[in-house]
Amino acid sequence: MNWADKYVGIPYQEGGRTVMGVDCWGLYYLVLKHEFGIIVPTYEGHIYHPKSKEEQEKLIAYIQGETKKTHVWQEIKPGDEIAGDAIRLKVIGRILHIGVVVDPKTKIMIQTLEHNGTIISKYNSVSWKNRVVGFNRYVGSRTNQA
Repeated sequence: MNWADKYVGIPYQEGGRTVMGVDCWGLYYLVLKHEFGIIVPTYEGHIYHPKSKEEQEKLIAYIQGETKKTHVWQEIKPGDEIAGDAIRLKVIGRILHIGVVVDPKTKIMIQTLEHNGTIISKYNSVSWKNRVVGFNRYVGSRTNQA
């Protein structure tokens, strides 16, 4: 059993940040907190499924603005990802989803989906390999804000 197995079956809950239910960001938040001792922003109240291009742009602008102010995210080249990195994924042609790298050697990720709950998948599978946009690693908070 690996650490990801204990998250399998957690139900999908929009805005969820606990083992009672998570959305994709909530799963990332829980995994980093409990498995790696890293606290990332919760973005509670801001992560949701944008229903329009305008809502998606608003969400992206919010996250980018918050990230530039207080948080340091490192873009990771494919092949350099490690367990705990976020995988940015396209859904319906837009970057709306993230998974968490579990094992980069076997390309295993954990993710939560609205109709499936939390599952383990391969990010190089036929279903996901063309949806991978990139990888990011949370490297901490900025101490000197500009």
